[in-house]
Amino acid sequence: MPAGHRIVTQGEPGREAFVIVDGTASVATTDGGKQWLPRGKVPGKGNGVAFADAQRGLVVTMDAALWRTADGGASFVLQHQGAHALTVVVPRADQGW
Repeated sequence: MPAGHRIVTQGEPGREAFVIVDGTASVATTDGGKQWLPRGKVPGKGNGVAFADAQRGLVVTMDAALWRTADGGASFVLQHQGAHALTVVVPRADQGW
């Protein structure tokens, strides 16, 4: 995994994780960290991240934007601007705040 400041979320314990490194680069694992694969660039400097499963997640950025991914972080779609939050929680795949 690349060195630098990290923001981490865990999916299935011991298997899945998504990491934002130095604010914008992202990597993910689905095999407990044996292999880390680069994912898409986070649009803006990531401040908080949560995933419901290996594919669906949310990222809140320092510029108060909330971004959603449905492809494991390969791409992000803006969901809300003005999301003044430090973190985001996704308890189920159909919920997130």
